[in-house]
Amino acid sequence: MKLADYAEQKLGIKEGTSTFNRLIDDYNNECRPSGSYRMTYNDSWCACFVSICLTHCGYGKNYNSVDCDELYSKMSKYHLTNRNNVKRNDIIFYSWKKTDADLQHVGIVTSRQGNIITVIEGNKSNAVSLRQINVYDSTIRHIVQLPDIKVDTGARPYCSCYDVTQVAKDVIRGKYGNGAKRKQALESKGYNYTEVQKKVNELLKQVDTGANPSYDVTQVAKDVIRGKYGNGAKRKQALESKGYNYTEVQKKVNELLKQVDTGANPSYDVTQVAKDVIRGKYGNGAKRKQALESKGYNYTEVQKKVNELLKK
Repeated sequence: MKLADYAEQKLGIKEGTSTFNRLIDDYNNECRPSGSYRMTYNDSWCACFVSICLTHCGYGKNYNSVDCDELYSKMSKYHLTNRNNVKRNDIIFYSWKKTDADLQHVGIVTSRQGNIITVIEGNKSNAVSLRQINVYDSTIRHIVQLPDIKVDTGARPYCSCYDVTQVAKDVIRGKYGNGAKRKQALESKGYNYTEVQKKVNELLKQVDTGANPSYDVTQVAKDVIRGKYGNGAKRKQALESKGYNYTEVQKKVNELLKQVDTGANPSYDVTQVAKDVIRGKYGNGAKRKQALESKGYNYTEVQKKVNELLKK
């Protein structure tokens, strides 16, 4: 992944949010050179943001710093002298006044149209934001054009500045597909596939063991019995797309149907027909009404019995 691609994924992150805090935590835990300054949530963070992008795009920690001057000094050998050659992924260093000796801000070029470049910057208006500026503007002190780097170790760079529990829930709901497709989709977002999959397994285990269930399994089972989720493979897919545990729900369905089978006052006629309705023999809605009446059954009476049985 290129620098601008990665940076654009973070566009809009604002100070004071949990996502911002995870961004800073990501620098401290994954991107900070050993023995260097540990960021707080109140520090200036433009150089920190560029350092995060560098690490997760395969450049490691060699260039990283939370200080703009130090960041530039580590990559100054790639200084670009001809501003006509500025392009996407270049790094822009600013000093706001000509008389200032120090560098005060830094960002990553995302596009160029004529002499106008768009730069994505951390700590711009307290967020990851865009700036448009003339490439020859006097506030631009240095431009760095790092060599392309190819990550070929089999391990994609990733960022920990995301809510792994929320991503795992989205996985369970089917948002990212399965197998190799899931892995590719997650990593294309900069997510750590192994970490997310581990959380998915934890969440599903909680459901399997009945710990902290996030839905009423009895109600879902009754919906299954009423035909809301179809049958067979279609039912399994529909339930799991909602984040429900298919095995748990199906077990509850069988329990409910067993209660119906062993219910008090069994009767062959209307009770038996009602049981057949519950099992899906006569379909739903108008189709059910037509099927029952074609057999000479009283639809209203049968439906009343169905409701009684499901209420038990």
